[in-house]
Amino acid sequence: MELKIENNVLERVRGEGTELIIPEGVTKIGQNACFFHTQITKLVIPEGVTVIGENAFKDCHGISEVVLPESLTEIGRCAFYGCGIKQINFPKSLKTIYSMAFGFTKIINVIVPETVEYLAGDAFHPTLYPLFTNERREDFVGKIYGYPQPPDFVCLKKNVLEEYTSTPWGEDIYIPYGVKGITNTAFDKQILGRNFYGWKVKKIYLPTTVVQIGKMTFSKCKDITLCASAGSYAEKYARERGLAFEAVDYL
Repeated sequence: MELKIENNVLERVRGEGTELIIPEGVTKIGQNACFFHTQITKLVIPEGVTVIGENAFKDCHGISEVVLPESLTEIGRCAFYGCGIKQINFPKSLKTIYSMAFGFTKIINVIVPETVEYLAGDAFHPTLYPLFTNERREDFVGKIYGYPQPPDFVCLKKNVLEEYTSTPWGEDIYIPYGVKGITNTAFDKQILGRNFYGWKVKKIYLPTTVVQIGKMTFSKCKDITLCASAGSYAEKYARERGLAFEAVDYL
């Protein structure tokens, strides 16, 4: 794969290949650097890169895995628009996520670090249901811009899920990578009819980072199926409590 790099800025990507590992020394991904490069499935951005420019990887539909550096501070407008990303882990250095940065990707849930100072209201449009953050809801609402009403999200305390909020039409719940625990009452508002649509959830996907779940968490929803990696804590929990379990390749 041929890369055009000028003054430490990745300007263009050409050629064939499914894995793009950007070399060390690059500090910025330029605008339209990899526009519509559909063959790439994995993207690795090295330490030292601070900015991913506008439209940098727009419409790279094949990209499903992205590794971001701890040095990253800014993700530009439509940077990953239309990519096939399902999960993204943000570094604690991140400060800005611009409009439609992850628009029309496959991301459903994500943990947004408290270091983020500016989050465009449509950054994850339209597939993201809740946003997860490690700070107070009141503080986080003030960081969301360009949106009439902030989308629903959940506040985590020490990466423990205490209350889940989601759109009423969802039939599956995807808990993002990084959540470590789920309390007994995490889903109570949904189960007990938080809205007139009622409880429609069929499956709950749990990442391998979950290592603690309350004994009564799913006591009111015995008809759900827990989905997680084989051999995970979630599988052990489901087997011990007689809950339906499905082994899947999830986080």
